[in-house]
Amino acid sequence: MPLYREEQPAEFPVARVARWVLAVVGVILAIIFLFLLTMPQIRLYRANTEKQAAIAEARAKRDAASFLADAEIERARGVAEANRIIAESITDEYTRWLYVSNLADLAEKSGATVVYVPTEGGIPVLESGRITSGG
Repeated sequence: MPLYREEQPAEFPVARVARWVLAVVGVILAIIFLFLLTMPQIRLYRANTEKQAAIAEARAKRDAASFLADAEIERARGVAEANRIIAESITDEYTRWLYVSNLADLAEKSGATVVYVPTEGGIPVLESGRITSGG
């Protein structure tokens, strides 16, 4: 035990408050300084994120367009195949039958009387001999 006792100066409440205020101001300044240092990095991160989102959206649109184009090509192939089958299966007899059948349907719907006169080249068959013979 020491023979004498060192007395420490009495601390005034104002000094205690001033130290506390300086400490708080120092912490606030440090936070502001760190924020200002990281601000460009935050902007860069945000710009990169927005760029990646735009690229992903553009890729999605490209992929969707590609899939739609493929679907349209498949549909066109199907239509072409159907047209080929129809073209191979239609005969002159079938077209004549369809023509007469449609005339009969038209007569039923309209209530009119339809008379079918066979033609060749748009000329009634009954008159074709007289017209071609010159008389």
